[in-house]
Parts: sequence; C-alpha cells; structure tokens
Amino acid sequence: MKKSQWFVFGIGLLTFSVLMFAMDSGVCTSLSDFSMISCTIKRYAYAVPAFVSQFLGWMFIICGILENKK
Repeated sequence: MKKSQWFVFGIGLLTFSVLMFAMDSGVCTSLSDFSMISCTIKRYAYAVPAFVSQFLGWMFIICGILENKK
C-alpha cells in the first residue's frame, strides 16, 4: 500500500475510536436493575471496539511511517 493510504486508515480508525469513546461517556445513575444492566452492556459494547480501533489506528500510522517512499 502507499504511504498516504496507511495514514488515511490510521487517522480514520483513530477518529472512529474518539467517536466511540464519546458515545460511551454517559453517566449511569439509575435505581432500576434492568437499566443499570443495559447501561453496563452499552458501555462495554462501545468501549471494546474503541480500544481495538485505537490500537489498529496507531499500528497503521506506524506502518505508514515505516513504509518506503517509492
């Protein structure tokens, strides 16, 4: 792949990660058990893909830095 493609994929994944962390940042204050369970599931459903995409985004940027200029 070209150097610019690595950077586009990396920056795109980092942006997606920031969006997922922003959607996760709600405060769960509830008295009901069911809403607390659903809030916990939502938190992990957004946090795990955010961590994975952040890791892959940084890996793609590193690959872009290491790519030879053709």
